[in-house]
Amino acid sequence: MIKAKKLGEIAIKFEAVNTLKSDSVEHILRVVPESHLHELNEARYIDLSETNYQKFDISINIPRNVDEGSVSVKFILDPDIFGTVVENLESLISLPCGCGEQNMIQLVPNIVVL
Repeated sequence: MIKAKKLGEIAIKFEAVNTLKSDSVEHILRVVPESHLHELNEARYIDLSETNYQKFDISINIPRNVDEGSVSVKFILDPDIFGTVVENLESLISLPCGCGEQNMIQLVPNIVVL
């Protein structure tokens, strides 16, 4: 049994030797955390029309039993409110399929996008 002590790529070398011959092989083992991926998306509108700055706090709760080296935090600031919507428009509008109730439920998000 091989037990990894860190995350990432680890080189493992296997070698067999006897009095007549020897052989070896090396493999790269990718070690990933066992835990589940947790994502948090928090959107804020920053209005600088009346002041030069706006201040707010963002709290991130990281569990105590998290795998060491597996925490990653990413902040994205987008100056254009509709930029992301326009770039991903093809994945936001769904084609009608199924029964009438399903189509009616999907209709409202399509109207909001347009």
